[in-house]
Amino acid sequence: MNAICPGPFKGTRIGGGVTENPEPAQEQMWARTVPLGRMAEPEELKGLTLLLASPASSFMTGAAYLIDGGTLVLAS
Repeated sequence: MNAICPGPFKGTRIGGGVTENPEPAQEQMWARTVPLGRMAEPEELKGLTLLLASPASSFMTGAAYLIDGGTLVLAS
């Protein structure tokens, strides 16, 4: 089993609310927590999702794949 571990994405629940169309101040706040300087778009999950659902990942197992724009790096 593998896991996709997303960072702040538009359209996800963060802090009790949906961030599909975040207010500019809210988006800027989250952008400051991400080294890439922005929240991610849901479409940015497609590549990894397709890989993990395809035969190309047949020998990939037991891993957590981060899609967080480098957020975890700042936590270190």
